[in-house]
Amino acid sequence: MARTLKQYFRAVLVKLGLFDEGAFRLVINRIYPDDTFIVSYPKSGNTWMRFLLANLLHPDQEINFRNIDHFVPDVYSARKQVNKLQRPRFIKAHDAWFHYFPKTIYIVRDYRDVLVSYYHYQQALGVFTGTLEEYIAHVNTHHPFGNWSEHVHAALAFQEKNPEKIIIVRYEDLLNDTVQVLQQLSAWLKITPAVSLEDVAARCRFEELRKLEENAGSAFMDKTQGEHFFREGKAGGWSKLFKPHMLKKLYEDAGVQAMLAHFNYTHPGEGFIFKTPQPK
Repeated sequence: MARTLKQYFRAVLVKLGLFDEGAFRLVINRIYPDDTFIVSYPKSGNTWMRFLLANLLHPDQEINFRNIDHFVPDVYSARKQVNKLQRPRFIKAHDAWFHYFPKTIYIVRDYRDVLVSYYHYQQALGVFTGTLEEYIAHVNTHHPFGNWSEHVHAALAFQEKNPEKIIIVRYEDLLNDTVQVLQQLSAWLKITPAVSLEDVAARCRFEELRKLEENAGSAFMDKTQGEHFFREGKAGGWSKLFKPHMLKKLYEDAGVQAMLAHFNYTHPGEGFIFKTPQPK
């Protein structure tokens, strides 16, 4: 992104220690000590988490894809909303800049499902036009936020040193027991819910969010001639699409193997043995 005059001025202030480097890199006015960032590798459940938190914190509001940025804004596409938002703020991000964030909710999802979801997402946008096999063959060239295993490992490493600043949530646990995960998050954030967590989970079921997108539309639908942002939302769908040689290509990355093993993402495929990551 091209720098504006304001950003050039802020760059000077950062060097002088007069402007927050994290805010500068995110191109927002400032980061407050009570900010919470919702971070994930793309297509790992970040938008779903935004809806859950928005409905938890604002149960009296009708929240949809057109107004979600008024409650939990995207730091890349809704910077004006980030700057206007009343504190305490909850902000979506993808960059693994945990040392800048006062608190982080980090969502991790099985990389193989991430790849399938990201593939369809980039196809719908016209960013990628090949097959899933071709996508996987050049996987690390398609993602602006870097390598998945490095992204996830950065969250783990930060949590080891700063357990009070980051909570890691598995997408699959959120899918299997949304209410329990909401209970954990409420306790960690020291929030006393003003609404039933069961109601929040019900309002944010995948089917309900699909209906919201159909009724109110979304920026993604605008760009893709009606494609849904929420495609399937299931866990394990990769197993029906990945062929053994595609998995073999994926598992050549020792970091991918280590992170899949760490989060107990099993069923890697016959003949593949995951290595347990060693502490660093």
